[in-house]
Amino acid sequence: MELLQKFTEEQIKNQVDKARQVVENITMGNIHSNDRVRNNVESRMIYSKLLRETGLTFKYIAGTLSKDHTTIIHYINLMNNLIETEPEVNHKYAKCRDIFFAGRENHKIEFDAIKANQKLEECMERYKRAAFEKDRAISFNKKLSRLRDIVELIDSRTPKGAEQKIFMAINRMFNGLEYYKDE
Repeated sequence: MELLQKFTEEQIKNQVDKARQVVENITMGNIHSNDRVRNNVESRMIYSKLLRETGLTFKYIAGTLSKDHTTIIHYINLMNNLIETEPEVNHKYAKCRDIFFAGRENHKIEFDAIKANQKLEECMERYKRAAFEKDRAISFNKKLSRLRDIVELIDSRTPKGAEQKIFMAINRMFNGLEYYKDE
């Protein structure tokens, strides 16, 4: 629902109710039934796909069906496969979609804008993580700057493959030298 901030809660609920009515009338299924009768499952999948195309989040759609958001992701992925392989399911979906989106010729443009918005959010999240990692690296580099000469000396005099032995020797040295703690 976060992506549809330009719509009121009432408008969103109207779209949800319209999707339910259209799907149940076309498929003769019950989207709120918890059974695994194929017709009801197909109805839930078509309903989920239609609402996702309006830009509603997986979580919001899941809430309307009392399901988990991962179930909605599964429904939509499965529906995409069934549309390609099952002509009867494709026909039901196409009919529901035509009725649901009647008079909304620009819904594809809205959906593309929503997908672009989601991509932007993903990129911003990656940017935040990269900035955090950069800050950590800078902080770590500052901590190491006072030990740089020691690290370079150890690096220059440690033969390849002997790193573990050097590590153990340094560790033994620091464990045995108590007077460094007081300085």
